Amino acid sequence: MPTLKRVFSNHGWYEGDWNGKCKEGFGVQKFRDGKIYEGEWLGGKPDGLGTLSAPEAGGFRKIYQGQWKSGFRSGSGTSFGADGERFDGPWLRGQRHGERGELRFANGDVYVGGFQQDLRKGQGKMLYASTGNFYEGEWDEDMPAGEGKYFFGQTGSVLEGVWVGGVCKAGAFRAEGLPALGLADPAAVLQDAIHNSH
Repeated sequence: MPTLKRVFSNHGWYEGDWNGKCKEGFGVQKFRDGKIYEGEWLGGKPDGLGTLSAPEAGGFRKIYQGQWKSGFRSGSGTSFGADGERFDGPWLRGQRHGERGELRFANGDVYVGGFQQDLRKGQGKMLYASTGNFYEGEWDEDMPAGEGKYFFGQTGSVLEGVWVGGVCKAGAFRAEGLPALGLADPAAVLQDAIHNSH
């Protein structure tokens, strides 16, 4: 396959491999909005492994690195938010989607669990970094929904019940706690959550 550079009328350009009139193989494209994709192509679209970056402060900031399919983020990949948020896990047609992903928020909170169409859904665990509190259970529409347990990091008590829209509607407190999790230590809780999710 020949390698050449082509400049487009919309101020973008592509440099890389071609198969006839289609971008195919490895190449780099700058888009009209300034973003740059570097990676594998198939049938004129990003397909395979690639990295998407955006212009920022005189340089570029990585937005996504991982697998692509037919121009969409699909497969395993990592996204990087401008505020420091980071997601590692499965993608489907440009959205976070799969049984296990890891979402680290800019404030230090961490979620490990299922995603569907870009939202937290299914079984998941959430560490709230500022308090050391920890939720484990079912999620829907990006909120705790269904059966779950909420662990209070400072007291070791547990609220176990049924959640609707992020609120426990029916449940009971237990004072037992889970001392083995080291609930007063958010880092220890996080490591346990990640380990037990494999």
